[in-house]
Amino acid sequence: MESPWICWAYQYGVGGLLFGASVLLALRAGALRLRHVPDRRLLFALAAALAGAMALHAAWIHAVWP
Repeated sequence: MESPWICWAYQYGVGGLLFGASVLLALRAGALRLRHVPDRRLLFALAAALAGAMALHAAWIHAVWP
């Protein structure tokens, strides 16, 4: 691959789809209930961790890619 941004977009695109699918599956199964505050906090923490990893990885690529 010529640009690391293509790999970054693929990794977090597919990862985001899998994350979203797993959240939907948990909601349908009743394992995640958005009416309960702890479940909402958990979902927010997981989404924030994914966004943080994406941002940190993007910053790293930006710092080292000429």
